[in-house]
Amino acid sequence: MKYDKVVGVPGAAHLRHPVNDYRSICYDKLVTLIAMRTARSIDFFAWLPVAALCAAIFLQSCFASPDIGPSFPLKDKALHAAVYALLAGLVFRACRLTWPAWRAPIQILVVSVAFATLFGAGDELHQAFVATRQADALDLLADLVGSLVGGGIYLTIFRRPPKATARPSTP
Repeated sequence: MKYDKVVGVPGAAHLRHPVNDYRSICYDKLVTLIAMRTARSIDFFAWLPVAALCAAIFLQSCFASPDIGPSFPLKDKALHAAVYALLAGLVFRACRLTWPAWRAPIQILVVSVAFATLFGAGDELHQAFVATRQADALDLLADLVGSLVGGGIYLTIFRRPPKATARPSTP
């Protein structure tokens, strides 16, 4: 009598050996655990750049505005737009890696722009309480425009069809 699993044979359940069933259950649980741990580490590493940039923005807004490079009109607004474009792009990327089941990229765009803009609003509110800084509605507008641009760029990259890879020809 064979003690392996018999698949597709009616009434063959009595032929299964309990040790083999236990091994398959343990194997299934191990595979699930590894998949969950891998998913958690992917989530962590996907959101790490977002957290780092948010921390850098918050820390920079605690101090006086640095004088960086040559001055040009609306330099402050351009820097706001660039930083929040990067933030929205990183949030878009993190959402795609964390929730791959989201098929509608517009959903992810809305979430990334909303996150970046709300973080910008919180940062402007924070600056209102810092002695050397001031809150500015135009900075918030620059944050919104930058997050729309950054999310839009990432959306464009995401929607681009994948490049065809050259396959070696077989004789």
